[in-house]
Amino acid sequence: MKISMDPMAKLRITGSAAVNLFFMRLAGEQLHRDAAHRRKREIARDVVAGKGGNPAFTEEARLRGIQPLELARQIKDRPDAIDERELQRQRLLIGIEQAATPEQIETILKDAGIPADPHGRF
Repeated sequence: MKISMDPMAKLRITGSAAVNLFFMRLAGEQLHRDAAHRRKREIARDVVAGKGGNPAFTEEARLRGIQPLELARQIKDRPDAIDERELQRQRLLIGIEQAATPEQIETILKDAGIPADPHGRF
């Protein structure tokens, strides 16, 4: 009796692992900036609502040559990079799940700039 396995199952697992590892590394590299931007949006919303800011926010506005309220209006509705990255990660994972051929998985990874080997060996 010969057992035949669909190679796509393994390719989907390794492709998904590559995507997850890529995004984990990216998140680690951008941790400080993501936290700072999230905090700045919170402060900006307070400034726009008339609740005031904090000294660092006021100093940044001064360094930029604008008033804190102007800086707050520029920042308060900026998208959250974490949310955007997570949506991109989900798109890639769903694309891999729905891929019908090894070439489709390879293209998904290549187009996203993700090495096919999650450990970056090639």
